Amino acid sequence: MIPAVLSTRALLGTFPGLLKGLARGKPFPAPGAETLTYFLAPVAALGLLGGAVWPAQLFWLLWISPLLLLVALQLLWYESTIFSGLKSGDWGRVVCAALAGIIVGNMAAIGYQSGGGNLTINLPDPLVAQLGYVVFGLLCMQLGDIVAENWRGKKRSNLSQPKKKFPIPVVVKSAADKKG
Repeated sequence: MIPAVLSTRALLGTFPGLLKGLARGKPFPAPGAETLTYFLAPVAALGLLGGAVWPAQLFWLLWISPLLLLVALQLLWYESTIFSGLKSGDWGRVVCAALAGIIVGNMAAIGYQSGGGNLTINLPDPLVAQLGYVVFGLLCMQLGDIVAENWRGKKRSNLSQPKKKFPIPVVVKSAADKKG
């Protein structure tokens, strides 16, 4: 489903003026990376542990914990996150990723139900599932950024360079040489 979310996000980005309009949004002041890391990492750990123990009460924190943990690690390593553009008012990446998550999540649910599946989820409100799709879209975008980080600015021909030879010579003796 990650490729579907990323493709849908790219498709949304092709609409004329959408990304330009979202790039001129209101700046969102954020605390420093270190402060944010010290807040996000324990919340993510609480969500992953507490969500497994009390799934009915902490389902929302369990859903958002992978994204929080990933963002905390990215901030800890001084790398950009999907939310880095919010400081300058660029809401395009966040909004398009969230919309793509909603579109793909609903299409997957509709496809599952039309195939005879039964989606019985005990949520307080059906709109809570939409928030889960938003979080999934944001997580897919952040994972896509991490995977693509190694390929940014490189030509396709440079990606498949031949590997260097092992610097230590390896001598292989056959079984007949050992017996003799």
